[in-house]
Amino acid sequence: MSPIGDTHALPANESQARELVGLDPEQALDVMAKAHGATDGKPTAKAIRDARRGDDPCW
Repeated sequence: MSPIGDTHALPANESQARELVGLDPEQALDVMAKAHGATDGKPTAKAIRDARRGDDPCW
């Protein structure tokens, strides 16, 4: 369970959601949390893709 207001686990649009296809819910939450942390709270589809691959952000 996550605390109330923990919305960084939800993709904001279709391109972000596409990057999570095929992951189980626990993995998707982990990827979104990593992308959220790497982008100062504003994850992009690329940041989610990088987090899923385990890549360091390129910025």
